[in-house]
Amino acid sequence: MKTHFLLKKKDVFAILVFLLAITSSTFSQLPDLLYYKFERNPTPLTVVNCGNAGTPIATMTGLTLTSGGQYDTCITGSGVTGAGVVTGWNNSFGTSSWTIGMWVDIPTTTFGYLFGDGAGSFRCFNNGAAGTNAITLRGTGITNVNVTGFASGPTYVHFVYDSALANIKVYKNGVLSVTVAQTPLNLAAGTGFKVGGYTTVAGFTGKMDEFRVYRRALSQAEITATWNTDIGDCLVPPGQLMTLCRGGLNLPISDHSTLRDSVNVVLGAGCTVLDVNVRIDTVTHTWDSDLSFYLSKGTTGVKIINKVGGSGDNFINTVLNDSATTLIASGTAPFTGSYKPSNPLAPFNGPFSAGYWKLTITDTATGDTGLLKRWCLVITYDCPTGGVQTVEIPNYYNLSQNFPNPFNPETTIKFAIPQTEKVKLVIFDILGREVTTLVNELKNAGTYSVRFDGSSLASGIYFYSIQTPNFTETKKMLLVK
Repeated sequence: MKTHFLLKKKDVFAILVFLLAITSSTFSQLPDLLYYKFERNPTPLTVVNCGNAGTPIATMTGLTLTSGGQYDTCITGSGVTGAGVVTGWNNSFGTSSWTIGMWVDIPTTTFGYLFGDGAGSFRCFNNGAAGTNAITLRGTGITNVNVTGFASGPTYVHFVYDSALANIKVYKNGVLSVTVAQTPLNLAAGTGFKVGGYTTVAGFTGKMDEFRVYRRALSQAEITATWNTDIGDCLVPPGQLMTLCRGGLNLPISDHSTLRDSVNVVLGAGCTVLDVNVRIDTVTHTWDSDLSFYLSKGTTGVKIINKVGGSGDNFINTVLNDSATTLIASGTAPFTGSYKPSNPLAPFNGPFSAGYWKLTITDTATGDTGLLKRWCLVITYDCPTGGVQTVEIPNYYNLSQNFPNPFNPETTIKFAIPQTEKVKLVIFDILGREVTTLVNELKNAGTYSVRFDGSSLASGIYFYSIQTPNFTETKKMLLVK
C-alpha cells in the first residue's frame, strides 16, 4: 500500500524519528531474500513478500490464510498436491552461506513438503522418510539434516548453513538442536522456490508463519534475539496501489434514471490486478434505498450497492472493500467508512487489459433526486520486473513507480496532474532528510517525466514525494551501486 503524507517540517521530523527507530531495531534485521509474514494480504490467494528477491506479491495454491499463526495470520496446508506459495525466486545460494527460518505447527503424522526448489532436489519435508513428527532437509550434495520433536506444539526452526564452517546448524525456538557436517555445498541454480510445498507433489499439513530466507548465516545471538520477535514489516509494502478519482462532477441523479461515468486505465504488458476497492466519495441523495450502483469493466460487472439505507441520505467517503467486516446492507445512512459490497469485487482481479471502468447509478423510484460529485477506483496491481508501469488517465493525479528500480545511477520518475497548479517533487533519504528538489514550479495539466541522478549518493533506500495543493504521495526507490 502507498504511504500518504504531507512533508512539512513537522512531518519530516516525525518521519525522522520513525525511521531512526526502525533503522536501529528492525530494518537491519529484515531478511534480504524472502520474508512472508502472511499479513495484510492483498487477496485470499496472494501474499506479500517483504524481502528483496522474488515476486513482491506472490500467488499461492492449495493453501489457505487463517488465524492462529505466530503473531496473526498464517498459511494452513492440508497436503494438497501441487500446493505452495509461488515465490518467483529461484534458489541462487551456490556456495554462499544462508539461513532459512519458519514457524510451524505440524502436530500430524501426514507426509508433506514445507519448502523446496526442484533444481538439485533441494527440499524440506516432515514425516515420511523423516520419521514421525520429524523434519528432514535434503538435496543433491547435502548430507541429510534430520530434526525430531515437532509434536509438542508450535516451533520456530532455523536451518543455518555456514560456508566457512561447512556445516548446517538447526535451532528450535532459538536453541541449538543439531549440527550436521557438510562437504562444502554448491547448490544448483533453482527453477522455482516454493513455500508450503515443493514442485508438483504434496504440500505440508498444518500451519506456517514468519518464513524468512537470508543469504548469510545468522549468528546464535541473532537467532536468540529474533526467533520469537516480530522483527518488523515492509517499510513500504511491495506491489503498486493507485487511486483513480473522478472529481468535480456534479452529475444529476434524476428520478427513474440511469447515470454513467467512466475512466480509462492503461498499464504495462503482463500486469495483474490483485485487488479492487471502490470509494463513493460523494453521492448526495435524499432516499438512499432508491439507488443501485454497478461497476463494470469489459464483460465483467458487479452490483456493488443494491438499494441500501432506507430513507437515509447520502454516501460520504464510502469505501467498498471485499475485506471489510460490515456488509453495506447492514450499515446505516449516511454511509461513511469501509463496507463489504453487496456483491464481491473479486471478479475484477486477474490479468489486466486496458479499457474503461464504468460506474452506473440507477434511481429506481420517484420523489427523490441527487448528485454524483466524486468517486474513485483503488486498484492494487503487480507488473513484471522491468515492465512499464504507467497510468495515462485524464482528471486524476498519479505518481508512478520510478523506472528502473533498483537503479544505478539514474532513474525516471513519472507523474500526472489533472489541472494547472504548483508542483513540488522532492527526494528524501531513509532518515527523512531532503536530498534534492527535482521540481518546484507551476505545471500545466499533463503527464511528466523527470530524470534523477544518484551518482553522488550512497547505495540505499530513498523516497520521492510529490506535493500539490490537492494531492500528496510518496514512494520508495532503491539505489544499488
